[in-house]
Parts: sequence; structure tokens; C-alpha cells
Amino acid sequence: MHKLKIRNINDNFYKNLERITSDGTLDDKKIVIYGDYRTSEHIISAIIKGGYNIYAVVDPNNQRVKSIKDGIVSSFNGYIDPKTLDEVLVPYNESIIIILATREPNKAYKRLERYNYGREQIVEVEDFEEVYELASIPEVSIDRLYTLEDLKRKEYEIMCIWDDYCNEHDLRHYLAYGTLLGAVRHKGFIPWDDDVDVVMPVKDYIKFVEGFSHPDYELYNNLSCDNYYHFHSRLVDKNTVLEDVKYPFKAKLGVNIDVFPLCGFPDDKEDVDLFTKEIMNNTKDWDNLWFRYEDSDEWRHRYREVADRVNSSMVKFDYDSVERVGNYLTGHIENRVYPREIFDDKCMVEFNGRMFPAIKDYDKQLSIDYGDYIELPPVEERICKHTFIAYNK
Repeated sequence: MHKLKIRNINDNFYKNLERITSDGTLDDKKIVIYGDYRTSEHIISAIIKGGYNIYAVVDPNNQRVKSIKDGIVSSFNGYIDPKTLDEVLVPYNESIIIILATREPNKAYKRLERYNYGREQIVEVEDFEEVYELASIPEVSIDRLYTLEDLKRKEYEIMCIWDDYCNEHDLRHYLAYGTLLGAVRHKGFIPWDDDVDVVMPVKDYIKFVEGFSHPDYELYNNLSCDNYYHFHSRLVDKNTVLEDVKYPFKAKLGVNIDVFPLCGFPDDKEDVDLFTKEIMNNTKDWDNLWFRYEDSDEWRHRYREVADRVNSSMVKFDYDSVERVGNYLTGHIENRVYPREIFDDKCMVEFNGRMFPAIKDYDKQLSIDYGDYIELPPVEERICKHTFIAYNK
């Protein structure tokens, strides 16, 4: 059983919450939580325990708000369904105080300025950007760090190992998400992207997880590791180190690719509602578990209990018998469920000069994931969004 090196980076979060709820900052204010992020539940809980009421939760993602209202997904905070900014912040109200629960406070400040809310009406429980910056200081000399191109080369090597194994053992497997988009639009990596995503029907995924063995690579998942922080697997190069900053903790793994299971999704409306609630509860319990990570037997017991529930959900509905399938275990049900029939036939797409399998109707999958996927995003959005550092051992 593997064990990752993990340390918490949210030491000041609860101290700051205690101060905010005891120094009068919130007195006689209409308290609005900005962001339905994993921190929002902890913020709301502390505020209620402090004797205050929450006026509203707002989320800048209007599509997500709509999905919650339509019952497609549940709110992450577990208390209050979020509303759009327009619903709560228009017209301007001087008695409102806004508490940020987002990893991107600078974007939040800019959005809120459009509604005439200045910094005097905004509170940060944690300076997430500063926390990320400090946690991202490498533990080795700078000259040892991978460049983006170094990282891509290593990830491509791992892709080839995965593809070779699946071909040798006749396992269904496909490029997915940004990696599929990169293959279709760029014939390789998206120039500013820095990770690899692949998917496998859950039956083939389980065979891969149970059977893969290689002297230089290993699979990490919640079966092989007692403190692994994703629902899906990662295929890791054992000769590398990857320092992964993922608030509220920092973990050491290795350069890797993400391997996601495609799981069956129920067809009956009543089953959909119950299963959606089950997935969202698993996601919420998982987030809460990791928000208070500790190296203890009690924590590992709770980890195993949630992980076993997640693994059971993967195979609850037979992949080959249902009409819809998807990678929804992380709670992103609104954009991770597809008609199963689009995975029945495959084609080959070029990636870095090598041909890899993709679903034949990749246009439908990419359109579901990204809309008009051929159009490039604005220049200012062409940035790496992940927070990790890589180097050789």
C-alpha cells in the first residue's frame, strides 16, 4: 500500500474564521458568500455557529447555478443553493458584506467592482493566491525543475506506456477532454496545457487497475494508496517527483497522466435523482475529509469508508446496458455524461506524430465538453491552470 507525503497548507483558515466571527466585522450586515467552492461549507458553518445568518450564496458561474436550480447537481456548500450575482447584488446594497470562498480573489474583486462593491465590503478568509505562491516554492534548486516542454515530453512517454498496455491486453481506451481537444485542434498538446486526460469504460478500467505492472511506472488510486486524493487513477513515472499544490494541502507524487473510468449512468428519472444525490454526497464527504487531512488511523478509516462508497458507485449501473455513461464521480454531472452509443466506435487521431484511439464521434463529445471547441480562447486565458512543480529524483 502506497503512502503519499502530504502536508496541510490551510493552518490560518480556521484562525481567520474565528477572528471574523468574533470581532464585530459581521454585525448588522447582510452576509453574502461568494463562490460555491469547497471552502464555502466551512465558512458558512463557522458563521452560523458564531450566531449570524447567511443572506445568500452567490456563484459567478451562471450555468452551474442553473444546473443546481434544475436539480442536475447539488451545491458544494451543503447549506444554501447559490444564486447568480445579478439576483443578489442588484441593486447595490450598502449593508451587504461579501466573504470570498474562491481560489481566484482577484477575479472576484474585478467582477464585484462592476456591481459597485469595493474592497471595504469584501472579506478574504484566506489569501488563497498567497498560500498557493508560498506552497509552490520548490523543494529543490530551480535548475532541476522541468520546463513545460520537459513536462509534456514525460507525460507523452507515459501516454505511450498506457496505450501500449491497453493495446496488448485488448482494453478499450480513448483520449479525452483537453488531450482529445489538443489532438483534434493541434495534433498534440494544447500549447499552454500541462496535463493528459484519458478515459476507459469502467470494466476495462478495472482490468487496467488490477493488471498493470511496470518497473518504471505505477498506478496510484484509492485502492493502492491509503491517502490518495482523487477518485480516478494516475499513472505515475516512479523516477520523477511532482509537488502538487491542491488547497488545502500539498502532496508529492510523480509526473503522471489522469486515467478516468467511464461509468454507467441510470436511465430511469427516479434512479437519476437518487444516484445524483449519492454522487454529490460522496463528493461533499470527500472534500470535507481532505479539508481536515491528518496522518491518523481514524482519518484513514474515514478515508476508506468514503473511497469504498465511490468504488461501489462506479459499477452500480452496467456500462454496456445503459443509454448514458460518463466520468461524473467528481460531481461534475452537468458536463460529464454522454450518450453511450458515441463510445461504440472508435477512430485514430494524431498526437505528437503517433496515432491514438478516440471515439469516432469526437465532435459530439468535444461539443458537449467545450461548445465551439475549434475557436481558440482569448489570449489572456491561454495559461496553464495547474499548480504543480516537477523534476527528476
